Amino acid sequence: MIKIYSNNRIFSLQIAIASLLAIAILSCNISNKSSKCGVVTFNPLFYYPDKKKYLYNENIQPNYTVWYKDNSVIVQVKGISTESENGVTVKKKILVLYYTFIDLRKMLFYQYRNFSDTAVILRSYSLAQADSLFWGPRFYKKNDISNIQSFIKLADTIIDDKVFKRQKMVERITGDNDSFQTSIGYFDCTRQGTLFQINKSISEYVGCPMVGYYLLPTQKYPTPPATEIKFISEELKINEIRVFDAWEKNEKKYPVKQ
Repeated sequence: MIKIYSNNRIFSLQIAIASLLAIAILSCNISNKSSKCGVVTFNPLFYYPDKKKYLYNENIQPNYTVWYKDNSVIVQVKGISTESENGVTVKKKILVLYYTFIDLRKMLFYQYRNFSDTAVILRSYSLAQADSLFWGPRFYKKNDISNIQSFIKLADTIIDDKVFKRQKMVERITGDNDSFQTSIGYFDCTRQGTLFQINKSISEYVGCPMVGYYLLPTQKYPTPPATEIKFISEELKINEIRVFDAWEKNEKKYPVKQ
């Protein structure tokens, strides 16, 4: 038997389907109306002299994806697997190594193999152990900027209709009192209050989060690195919220041994 639906019923079905799709990408308001959540990436770049620009190449260094919800974050850590023949690399593959859950209030770290609400803890540690165990951007930590000899304010620039403040920085290279490196920092003042900045100390000094850091090329170092933060989303999907909820419960069940 073929069922015929009225226009009203079809419209109701469309509304129901649209609602389900919306729920799948709702913000953290599902679990807490005051929650702040979303996704950012920390992208390592390298300067290409022939193209005269900084580019991302995951085969050199993969980026970090960071999910956040209130005062907790999850950092995805990736690595590069290589296959060689006669000493020559013939194939590279990007692998997800693990995920690190960080409670930013207590500064506790939990490592998981998979991004799942049923994942098992691989290891856990405190901030005192983070320098040797944590692979990822240390946006939560203040940096020593005593090596920076000068800050020079540059003209603001506009990228994709957004204004960025810029600072030129001259820094003495650690361990070499006669060498200096010059960099340009980009600051997004519309992101005040964000957890994420490339250098927390410099961000506080300038008064806006640093979202771009570019070492300038020299004759000695023609392909210097850079870092950019990309704000991907201010929402989390249902499955992502479930992971946060499960891992927050795990933190209570399995406290870090200090």
